[in-house]
Amino acid sequence: MKTLLPKLLVLLITWVALPACSEGGSEPDGAVDAGEDAGVDAGGDPGQDAGADPGTDTGVDAGNDAGWDAGWDAGWDAGTLPDHDPQSSFLLIIPPGSALCTVFCEGRTWQEEHQMQGRIDLVPGAYVLPRTEAPLDGDLIESVTFGPDHIPAQTTGPGSFEVMYYYGAWQYIYRQDFLLQAESYHLDVTIWFEPSYWGPNWPAQVTLEGEFGASWTWAMADLGPGASWCEDKQTFSFHDLTSMPGVDYQGTTASGDQVLAEVRFAQACQVAGNTNCEEINRAELSLDGVQRVLTNPDALIYSAGHHNFGQKYLLLLDAPIGETAAVLIEAPNMGETQGGALIKLTYSLTPLGSEPFVDWQTTWR
Repeated sequence: MKTLLPKLLVLLITWVALPACSEGGSEPDGAVDAGEDAGVDAGGDPGQDAGADPGTDTGVDAGNDAGWDAGWDAGWDAGTLPDHDPQSSFLLIIPPGSALCTVFCEGRTWQEEHQMQGRIDLVPGAYVLPRTEAPLDGDLIESVTFGPDHIPAQTTGPGSFEVMYYYGAWQYIYRQDFLLQAESYHLDVTIWFEPSYWGPNWPAQVTLEGEFGASWTWAMADLGPGASWCEDKQTFSFHDLTSMPGVDYQGTTASGDQVLAEVRFAQACQVAGNTNCEEINRAELSLDGVQRVLTNPDALIYSAGHHNFGQKYLLLLDAPIGETAAVLIEAPNMGETQGGALIKLTYSLTPLGSEPFVDWQTTWR
């Protein structure tokens, strides 16, 4: 796989509001199905499933911007919220620090996942989104970085929303152009805010958060012509999955090195049916008697195959322990309590040595 560093990035961000989980139609492929196995079927076209076509309607003119600007005018920093009529608009809350980070694609290697790292930081605020099919000016993206070197993208102009009502759902589709070095790829990022479990009425206020049943928030990036799912597409999900369910894996080698990997369900990824959307939310390491705690999503990289077989966790250290700058965890086969390996790596991700786990424990959270 080549390093995908797009030159032209067009960010497409969609907020989808459904009146009720049972009344809004089927879920878009790529959203977490909490009612089954929290897995994701991303085999379909998310643009078609939710009524947003990333390839069309990119020229949204600035129009009704009063609702969006009201979030800032009302004094978000002062703790107040803008006035709005819940009969005709939503109040959208984006908490400070909200961001989306890349998640895995079924079948990619851990090296390929490392190359596809990215992050979208959102502008915090409280915003009135009218339920009117008229365009809105907006400023939703604070920053975008991509690749293992976290190269920042540069905006080439203001963003804007297209507002659509489609099959019982209100969609707020945000678009903005960015420039990034290297090859010329087209990047469409669609962020879906799809609250559910509301009952028959529209909500007055929605907060973006990584919770099941509160909202589905994720992003899809088109990086190429679409011939290869894992090379030409990239998914983003909430960067902080602490509140999500998942599983803790704890492994110990014969020499006493230990790892704790806290794996949590993400709200989206690129997988086929019956494969869970999983990401590492936190990790602890004890190497040669030195302890480290890793919480930065950029340092926690997950890869797996179908049904989450062959799980591997790449853990990047903020400072080396001796010659070790990173650790690759090869998890034992599912259900086994030994095997796999802890592999110490250099800065260039070259193996320094490998040791199998003599004990591997699984705890569901």
